[in-house]
Amino acid sequence: MRPSLASTLRLALLAFTAHAAAFDCKSAQIAGFAYDLSPLARDIALVTNTTTPPSTASTKYAINPCAPLQPPPDSVPALDRCPAHAWVCRSLTYVKDGVPRLEEVGSLAGVAKGDSPTLQATAQGSDRPKEFHWKMDGAQVDGATWATDIRFVCDRKAKNEDLPTLV
Repeated sequence: MRPSLASTLRLALLAFTAHAAAFDCKSAQIAGFAYDLSPLARDIALVTNTTTPPSTASTKYAINPCAPLQPPPDSVPALDRCPAHAWVCRSLTYVKDGVPRLEEVGSLAGVAKGDSPTLQATAQGSDRPKEFHWKMDGAQVDGATWATDIRFVCDRKAKNEDLPTLV
């Protein structure tokens, strides 16, 4: 008996869901080694300011390497938010004479429910990698897919409660 298209799609959806739900920061697999990345499981904001006379450009990256970002408060208008399933959100605000004006907001990683990152590293023999790449696609804008590639470098001196450092 040949499987129906509906049952084939159901199986494919189940396989996709199992794969997408498989990302777990507590037991992340990188180059054949298990890592506990759960201390990174929080929304982290990185902000850079650039003087752009007559204003200042403020670029904010909100990142959670373990799960989609927490939604902003209801007071934030829908147009000023990243999609519900974004893991990395970028916003660009110009400030002129003390008045902020949001110009851009978009998902650099994660668009749909079930999206999850890819972790890549190269091990040297049996040694654990000292760094890895966290990669994920984001929104499509003008036919181009935004994407994120974050290089994480292990700092054995850091404490679990320390925030990541931008280098």
